[in-house]
Amino acid sequence: MRQRGFTLVEVLVSSAIVGVLALALAHIIAQGFEAQRAIQQRQAATLFQLRMVSLLADRNLCRLNFQNFPTGPADPDNLSRIYSSRTPDVVAFEEGGEYEDRFLRLAGLRLRNFRPYSTVGDNRYRGTMELEMNLQPVGKAIGSVNMVRTVMLLVELKGYPPTPTAPAEEIKSCSAVGGDQNNIWTLNPDGTIYYSGFNVGIGTSTPTQMLEVNGRVLAKLYFHSSDERLKKEIETSPGLDLVTKLNGVHFKWRESGEGAFGVIAQNVESVMPEAVTINPQTSIRAVSYDQLIGPLIESVKELAAENRKLERQVRELEKRHAEKKRAQ
Repeated sequence: MRQRGFTLVEVLVSSAIVGVLALALAHIIAQGFEAQRAIQQRQAATLFQLRMVSLLADRNLCRLNFQNFPTGPADPDNLSRIYSSRTPDVVAFEEGGEYEDRFLRLAGLRLRNFRPYSTVGDNRYRGTMELEMNLQPVGKAIGSVNMVRTVMLLVELKGYPPTPTAPAEEIKSCSAVGGDQNNIWTLNPDGTIYYSGFNVGIGTSTPTQMLEVNGRVLAKLYFHSSDERLKKEIETSPGLDLVTKLNGVHFKWRESGEGAFGVIAQNVESVMPEAVTINPQTSIRAVSYDQLIGPLIESVKELAAENRKLERQVRELEKRHAEKKRAQ
């Protein structure tokens, strides 16, 4: 078998093939790094969003940044930084700054889209707004594009009672409750769950209380805050004078037709206005039945005292009758 060396052409062809393969491998590796960086940039955007939520979830810090802010159409240049303190000024985030290990640059901030809970009544001064963050990836990456993330804020305007001030459409207080998923529930390390929103409605979309249920609620036991240290100007409740003005009734609910015993809110309101609340949107009244307990307790005590007095009078009459009978 005859041996021979490589010709110049074969060497050049082989070198070219190796070069092409090396370039292809380098390109694949570079693309891998770019793809990895793109993933890291998206992860960084999520971390940045969570850090913004964590900062603004503090009502004091949220108010520090946005109090007196108008809720009309937002000027794109009206917001350039977010503070974590103003005494002295400590800037947490600002336009042009690079964050999350320099994977991202904050290109813009915008507070927008106030959505009131209602178009009428006090709840037109409460609602949600979005803090929009324009994030630019730093460094070359495959599919690298600007990313927009939002933080949802619960907002209370100056026009909201009990101390409305002008201008009514400016922000009075706020707090962040979540990012794009509008997550307003927090699971604490001890297993408790915290809700950072405003009123909650079950069976109703327009709750007027912290928790409003349109339906039945079943529980084994309810406790009510009643510590003396929480109260002032304590005095004995009226008894019979008040209770005798209330009317116990039997009725049927219009919606379900079910029968029930209770009172009529308008009647209670005329006697005990503190025990009645009025929905500002529907003018429907509700009664705090717990507040009837005090007057009922005092009524029982008054009746018991009257009964003891009558018993003494009866015993005195019986004694006189017996003495008169013996004297005959």
